[in-house]
Amino acid sequence: ALTRGQSGEWERREVLKLPYLHRFCILDVAGENWLLGGTLCDRKDDFTDWSHPGGVYVGRVPEDVRGPIEVKCIYHGIRKNHGMYCGPFNGKQVAMVTGCEGAFEVTPPAEPEGEWKVRQLLNTEISDIRAFDIDGDGRDELITIEGFHGDRLRVYHESGEGYELAYEYPIAFGHGLWCGNMLGRRTILIGYKSANGALVALQPKAGPRLSMDVTVIDELEETANIDVYESDGVFRIYAACSVGDILMYEITEN
Repeated sequence: ALTRGQSGEWERREVLKLPYLHRFCILDVAGENWLLGGTLCDRKDDFTDWSHPGGVYVGRVPEDVRGPIEVKCIYHGIRKNHGMYCGPFNGKQVAMVTGCEGAFEVTPPAEPEGEWKVRQLLNTEISDIRAFDIDGDGRDELITIEGFHGDRLRVYHESGEGYELAYEYPIAFGHGLWCGNMLGRRTILIGYKSANGALVALQPKAGPRLSMDVTVIDELEETANIDVYESDGVFRIYAACSVGDILMYEITEN
């Protein structure tokens, strides 16, 4: 935690020690802030070792942000526990975590002492995930990067028996993923770090089957993470890039 002291200097304090923590988010549980974190693994015997799966941990964030935060493991056994999405999913607030074993939905309890529910959504190796209604039918699709830092972007549509593959787009070392509405069109932004290192926008076309208009926004920047903000009709894409830059792209109506 970083807090500013009376002298104006920033003070740094460790609030949580959780080895191999890769992603985390804050969820509301009955008006309280709770941290949810995913660990890549429990430990590594060497750089290439993935034989010790990671887990999902939760803990109440104290009013004094200087901590400490105490966490407990609510799910274990996800190898390369890399991806995380926190946000709306078909009308409720959830978290999703992903790894070799697939994608898992984590639903917080109604009360702080209640039970956290974990449900498997997909069972293929997934690096990153988002939930968004990309086809406009009123139900959220699952948008994934597969496998680990993988070579394909996939869209899964909800069916009577779970989720079925509806669309696939080839990428190379996929890493950055964002989904939302941009200038009146439903949009997927995907950034990848190999091949031409592109930042690409995919927007659905009209028609009975899901297909996309594909726009290459930039190349060779090796986008690693993406976020988007809108103000006065201008959409600004912020991209953290492996080449050491943070780039901003402004998207406006022609």
